[in-house]
Amino acid sequence: MTTLAERVAETCINTYTDKVIYPLEPKLDQIDIQDIAVGLSRECRFGKQGLLFYPVAQHCILASYLVPDNMRLSALLHDAAEAYLGDMPSPIKQILPQYKIMESRIMACVCEKFDINWVAPSVKYADNLLLHWEAVHQLNPVKEQWICMRKVEECFVKLPKCYMEFKPMTIRGSELAFMERYWEIVRSE
Repeated sequence: MTTLAERVAETCINTYTDKVIYPLEPKLDQIDIQDIAVGLSRECRFGKQGLLFYPVAQHCILASYLVPDNMRLSALLHDAAEAYLGDMPSPIKQILPQYKIMESRIMACVCEKFDINWVAPSVKYADNLLLHWEAVHQLNPVKEQWICMRKVEECFVKLPKCYMEFKPMTIRGSELAFMERYWEIVRSE
């Protein structure tokens, strides 16, 4: 029978920047913004079942424009755990308690390291707005629940012009844009 310590040691992930992260017991020094950018740019929204490859990094960039200025970094990093664990559709997350535990532990480290609040109401609101907007463009056929977009699109006036149209970025493009947005936010605070 394996001990908890042995199970934790077996559940490590090697990252792009050559770090090792233990999702059951993550540490601050295991979290790296470059790993987050790379991981989110290579992760696809909607459980990889959308019409096009649409990176989670792009979703996070858009979210960072839809919140008050003091919440921009929180919105940019609200899905950071997915860089390490992968994106999973919310209905599936709800039935996998171990995933939720790992996600919460990684996000606790991300929040502490970057001094953010990933569950702030404005971040959750932006995330939900984007979920609906993205679903209209990504899911086929579009379900009735996603058709409420007329009012939602009014909220997108804050987006830079280059993001107003639904146009998925490439993996590399979303990674670079994520890092650019990160530095833009950090330097302005």
